[in-house]
Amino acid sequence: MFQLKILLGVLVLLAAVASEEPREVNICDVMRLAGQLDGKVIRVRGLLRNSETPEEPSFDEFVPEGCSDAQGSQTVIHIVSPDVHFLSKPPRGYKPDMNSVRTAERIFRKAAADRKPVSATVEGVFQVLIRDGSAHPLHKQYAASIVVQALRGAKER
Repeated sequence: MFQLKILLGVLVLLAAVASEEPREVNICDVMRLAGQLDGKVIRVRGLLRNSETPEEPSFDEFVPEGCSDAQGSQTVIHIVSPDVHFLSKPPRGYKPDMNSVRTAERIFRKAAADRKPVSATVEGVFQVLIRDGSAHPLHKQYAASIVVQALRGAKER
């Protein structure tokens, strides 16, 4: 009987972890809260910009629609796909939604052809990127990244 109670307790705990919702964050507050958000699943709304050509689009730059940091510049967050290593041991609460990504990709193709950004809600794991000064100068550097879990409500702007 005692073992059954322990098993039920573990199952309730696992169900609670599996149903954990991403933390909703205003994009204007993301970098201010970076230390608290690092490694957590978040949900944030903003604009995705195409960093490549219209023929080979890559909507991987995430920016706010109307705020800037203390120096007056706009924070750019790099949006990345999960790799094999990440998926082999994903963080608690991470649940990929490939259907949402496929739906957004159709909108990205049209927006790239029209040379427009896409507004969307990005869900994923927030990661603060450490700059060590050794990055190649031809590569863009970002303050943070989000490993995509889902892309919701994508609309061409």
